[in-house]
Amino acid sequence: MIAEDNSPELEEIKRINQEYQTETRYLISGDRYDGREDFTVVLQPYLHNSFVPYTGEGQADLSFFSVDCFHISERAHAEMAIALWNNMLEPLGRKQAYNNFTYDRSKIHCPSEVWTKISGSRPSSARWWAALLPGSFSPAFRRKTWIKQ
Repeated sequence: MIAEDNSPELEEIKRINQEYQTETRYLISGDRYDGREDFTVVLQPYLHNSFVPYTGEGQADLSFFSVDCFHISERAHAEMAIALWNNMLEPLGRKQAYNNFTYDRSKIHCPSEVWTKISGSRPSSARWWAALLPGSFSPAFRRKTWIKQ
């Protein structure tokens, strides 16, 4: 079943999505995580203003969905991973709030070889830098070294 544009079902999903985003921003902007030297939370809004891409015929591009038309496909996962990665390298205030879903691997941003500034916030006034060691690009970034300047 496909919801029609502006159907009550689609409007309800949009409303719930907006409420979730609002509550997430509220949680992060509060003082719950202030004063922590070992933890920070940074909103990565790369899907905030995104939409399902359309084909040339004006239909939803089903290549972004799995065969059940509910879960996202490998292509969509790749696009979202690129957008998340790029946003993590952007400083606060310059993070992208959309994803144009163009399949182009050249749009992947790379951290500098010498150093990459973790683009987030720290509760303290100190500037935090991260040196990414060779092999640090594991899923959990387990071999990350923090350097306080």
